[in-house]
Amino acid sequence: MDPCDLYADWADIAGTSEQLDGLQDLADSIAEAWGLEGVTVMFGDVDGDDFGEYDPSTKTITIDLDGLTDPHEAIDTVFHESMHALHDQWGFSEDEKEAMHESIEVDADFLTDELLADCVSTDPAESGATATIPDIPGTINIVGDPP
Repeated sequence: MDPCDLYADWADIAGTSEQLDGLQDLADSIAEAWGLEGVTVMFGDVDGDDFGEYDPSTKTITIDLDGLTDPHEAIDTVFHESMHALHDQWGFSEDEKEAMHESIEVDADFLTDELLADCVSTDPAESGATATIPDIPGTINIVGDPP
């Protein structure tokens, strides 16, 4: 499912396999575009008030849909957790990852806005708008280049 369709149809497909498939397609597209290897996405409960988490020991992104009623927030969460996976793949230490956490919030929001720019400026149902996964933002490696 194209991210524009996911965004436009979010309320209509809430709680369905189509919604989960759309987020999985997005995560798969990000993984392919960014060169993430061996990362899987699942949907389940996440501790605390977060909408997602990345487990480096299993290379698994978990998305908790219980509180995700806003498609922008859902897409933002997939980008955010994908950035954690990228940092893990690049071999950053836990201290480096923690230092970058705030920039990840900003970058994920920026990437979501960039991805959805064509979707929200036009009616995807009428125009056939599609979205392209943005490149990895420059600030993602603020502590250094990938190993």
